[in-house]
Amino acid sequence: MNREDLIEALQSFEQRQVLEGIEHLYLFGSFARGQATSRSDVDIAFDVRPEFELKFSLIDQ
Repeated sequence: MNREDLIEALQSFEQRQVLEGIEHLYLFGSFARGQATSRSDVDIAFDVRPEFELKFSLIDQ
């Protein structure tokens, strides 16, 4: 998978709200820089909606 395909897949997940509770997805690391090799992993960060974060906080208590 190349950088463009990966970005397209992340945008598709965001638009279809496949990941409930996830507000934004961010690609970083070698794929984001266009320097990925066959041994590279995919680095993704995300923001969660406040109500989703609260739900997990209550579960932990």
